[in-house]
Amino acid sequence: IKVAVIGLENKCVPSWEDKKHYEGLQFNDLVDEAKKWVKEVKDKGADVVIVSAHSGQESNADVLPENEVNAIATQVSGIDAIIAGHTHLKVNDLTKKNPEGKIVPIVESTNGATGIAQVDINIDSSGKLSGVSTKNVTIDNSIADDQEILDLIKPYQDATVKYVDTKIG
Repeated sequence: IKVAVIGLENKCVPSWEDKKHYEGLQFNDLVDEAKKWVKEVKDKGADVVIVSAHSGQESNADVLPENEVNAIATQVSGIDAIIAGHTHLKVNDLTKKNPEGKIVPIVESTNGATGIAQVDINIDSSGKLSGVSTKNVTIDNSIADDQEILDLIKPYQDATVKYVDTKIG
C-alpha cells in the first residue's frame, strides 16, 4: 500500500513572519495546493492520502484567512484524513464531507505537549483502505518517558536551551 503525506504551509506566513526568514518562498492558497498535490500523488499511485497542514479549523474569530482545514476537507476530493496544526485546540472532527460525500476526519493536538492526535489507517485483507479512525490522546504522567528517545533528542534540547538562554542586551 502506498501512503502519501502532503505537507501544506499556511498562506498567511508573510503576515506575521520576517521576510528574511522566508526569502525565495511563495505561499499559495491551501485549497488550490491540496487539489494540485492530491491529483499528483494519486496519479503516481497513492492508495491513501493524508494532508498535514499548518492550519486550523476556521472560526468567526479569525482575523486573517489562516485557518482553512474545513475548506480543504469539503472542497478537495481524494483526501483520507487531515492532520492540522495551528490553533493548538484539541480537534477530532468527523463531520466534514468531501465533494463526493465521504467523511474526511480532521485532527489537531493541543499545545504544550499535553496531547497528540492519532490517525489509524485500516487496511482490509486485499490491501485496500477500509477506513480511517482517529482519536486524541492526552499526554500525562501515566505515559512513561522513552529513554532511547530522550537520549536521541538530548543534544538538540541542550542546544535549544543554550540558545534561548542567550542574553540579548
